[in-house]
Amino acid sequence: MSVATDPAAVATAIARALDADDFDGARALLAEACVYEIGEELLTGPDQILASYADSTRRAHATFEAVRYRSAALGTAGRTVTMEYVDELEYAGERLVHRCRQHLTIDDAGHVARIVHEELPGEREALVAFVLRHGLVL
Repeated sequence: MSVATDPAAVATAIARALDADDFDGARALLAEACVYEIGEELLTGPDQILASYADSTRRAHATFEAVRYRSAALGTAGRTVTMEYVDELEYAGERLVHRCRQHLTIDDAGHVARIVHEELPGEREALVAFVLRHGLVL
C-alpha cells in the first residue's frame, strides 16, 4: 500500500492540514462525495465540510486569546482511522484542553470518504462552562 492510499497516512495528513488551518491542503484529501456526520447534522462535499471547519476555527480565534490545535491517530480498523483532535484554548490566564474524536474512512483512491464526529463524555460540558465562566459567546 502506498503512502498516498494508506488510511493512517491520509487521516494524519488531513488532520495536520486542519490543525494548521490549511483548508486547501485539506480539500485535496477529501473525496468529492465525502460526508461529515456531526451530531444530527450531515454535511456533504468538500465545500460544506471545509466551511464548517473554517467557521469553527474563525469563531475560536475571534473568541479566545490563544488557540492551538494538535491531533493524533489512535488506531485503524480496516480503512477507518480514529483521530483525536485536541484544542488548547486560553482566555484571561485560564487554559482549557478540549478533546474530541473523529472516525475517518479512507477510500481506495486515498481520499477521505466519510467523517464521523464523536463528542467525548464531559468535554462539551467543560467547554460550555469555560465559555460561560468568562462571559464569552461562541
